Amino acid sequence: MKIETIDINHTAYLNLVKQYGGIFHQPEWLKLFDDEQMRIAGIFDNDHKIIGTFYFSLSKKLFFKHLKTTPFNPNCGLIFYNRTSNKSNALSFEKKIHHHIINYLNQQKAHLITLALPCEITDTQPYFWNNFKVVPFYTYMIDLKQDENQLLTSCSAQRRNDLKKANKEGIVALQTYDYNEVLNLVLKTFKRKSTAVNQTLLHKILFSFANEHNSFAYVAYQNGIPIAASFCIHDSQKAYYLLGGYDDKAGSSSGGALSLWNCISHAKQAGLQKFDFEGSMIKEVEKYMRGFGPELYPYYMINRAILPLELALKFIVRNRF
Repeated sequence: MKIETIDINHTAYLNLVKQYGGIFHQPEWLKLFDDEQMRIAGIFDNDHKIIGTFYFSLSKKLFFKHLKTTPFNPNCGLIFYNRTSNKSNALSFEKKIHHHIINYLNQQKAHLITLALPCEITDTQPYFWNNFKVVPFYTYMIDLKQDENQLLTSCSAQRRNDLKKANKEGIVALQTYDYNEVLNLVLKTFKRKSTAVNQTLLHKILFSFANEHNSFAYVAYQNGIPIAASFCIHDSQKAYYLLGGYDDKAGSSSGGALSLWNCISHAKQAGLQKFDFEGSMIKEVEKYMRGFGPELYPYYMINRAILPLELALKFIVRNRF
């Protein structure tokens, strides 16, 4: 087995993701991140047949090289197939893959590594054994196999009140393909929170990638004025809540809940299986998402830094280092 960097148009890669991948593996999506120094790694068996893949981005800050989860992606996209049916052999095979990933990451000679693994990856022992900090993070997902009534009753009383309030205030949420409205509301939210955002990437996602086959958005209007927006991308199985924003100067705070609820309803009607909130570890955001009655799913972040940098990071993000 070996791992090597491959091209996004590698035929074997395209065949692999067609069978096992999702929206975040598609070339149309990954090509958006050319400026992020993104790398795609192929996992090959002893016959040099591709059996898996993952990806990441590289950046340089001052003298430090940072290997990280690619922006706007939930994780490193690790997928692989295991032909072994024996449980013990299957576990050994997965550990072997992780050891090869570690060796490949070491070859990148990064001073700092912060890489998120998919929810499906639960065996992180090889990273622990190789001096990575393995930190649990969480996302929320809704099972869309429930009927819409069940989805609504699973919401908190506050979230249901938000939807009732929106109706009383004459707020309506409409599907839109005018992504300029979405962009304006998203940017207002980032500005209000004093959070930096790559506007070039935002434009690429909304105006180069998004179309009626891979995304949808709902905007909440009050008196014809857009006050909140929710934007999702999706594959055949799952919708991902990627962007949201609202105008804090609007007279109502319930438009955001209404636009997001319409996204959830849209995903269900489209026959998707899950709605992924792309959960946040920010306490207030987590509480808001929890109000829609989703299930909590853990995933793991693997972190490692050279010693001087690690000591500095302990004062900034101690819970990760």
